[in-house]
Amino acid sequence: MLAGTYNMLAEQGSTLYRVLSLEYPDLVNDPTGETFLPWDLDGYTARMQVRRLIEDTNYMIEITTENGGIDVEPLGEQGRIDLTMTAVQTAALDS
Repeated sequence: MLAGTYNMLAEQGSTLYRVLSLEYPDLVNDPTGETFLPWDLDGYTARMQVRRLIEDTNYMIEITTENGGIDVEPLGEQGRIDLTMTAVQTAALDS
């Protein structure tokens, strides 16, 4: 999957929880492109870095599948990525 830049709002000192659903159009069975299928993310890992500005080289928080901040396909649900930043992590963010 391609890296992207996303702007998310988080209340300082509160847990941030977001669910991403990754899908692609099923053009084989539905040429209209109105039907979508979930991506198979089995075996994937993920990383998210929080930066004040896009061009900053240092990040303030990093969550990954390795440190438990990201869960790829929880309970076997294809195409789903859960992101969690703890209240302690968001409290450390400068406003």
